[in-house]
Amino acid sequence: MKKEQLLATINENVKTFFQKLLIDKEFSTASIYFEFSPSASMNFILLINKEITYLSIFNLDDEVIDSIKKYFKTQFIQFHPSLGFKPDIEKWNKAVFEYFKDETLNTSYVWDQGLYIKKMKRAAYNFSHWVQGRLTTMMFEEGGFDKRKWHRATGEFWITNNNEVTFVGRAFNKRNTEHPININLDSWHVRESFIEHYEMTNHGLLKEFWKPWNKLTIRVFYDDYFRELEHTDYSLDNGNGIAEKIEGLPVE
Repeated sequence: MKKEQLLATINENVKTFFQKLLIDKEFSTASIYFEFSPSASMNFILLINKEITYLSIFNLDDEVIDSIKKYFKTQFIQFHPSLGFKPDIEKWNKAVFEYFKDETLNTSYVWDQGLYIKKMKRAAYNFSHWVQGRLTTMMFEEGGFDKRKWHRATGEFWITNNNEVTFVGRAFNKRNTEHPININLDSWHVRESFIEHYEMTNHGLLKEFWKPWNKLTIRVFYDDYFRELEHTDYSLDNGNGIAEKIEGLPVE
């Protein structure tokens, strides 16, 4: 579907949504604001007569959600936070639809750099949680730890000067007997994601919000796996085997 056709479809779907929503309501204007993260997750705010109105996403028509997400995703090379936008395309991360009593509809698609940075900071902050989950999953799927009794495990990931990822993993049972963890870093795009996360937080968009690091240590405890507890540390290894833990990473 061409851009013009897709935009027309979006407008038609949004207008129909407003008509059904406001059929028995007194109003002068109604607006809906969509905010997108780089991974295409969506938040929205609905205002009727400039007052915020609660509306669950389940009350939005599927046609509205599907069409506007489809348009947003056409900007991206892939649906991945750090891959960026296609060249020569008008990027946006906010869509605003304003509907009036005479059934006219004003639309605008705008770029909010502050929103983009906020979303990227949040995604970067959650990266260690993602790695923690991937490590445990790969231990079960690749390392055969579903058939072993293990109590805790540690995975250490380094980014080398050549932007390569190295990994050393160890699992221990309750008797403290050590078992090596052998996993394929190319599974689940772990290696690729590490390099992208490292580049963005050390040299890219988030470097002013993130302290330099080159090592991430993940600790997994079997009893805590399903509780999603965090046991992760960023650190800067000076090459002599001494790693200084990084404190004060951004929350958002």
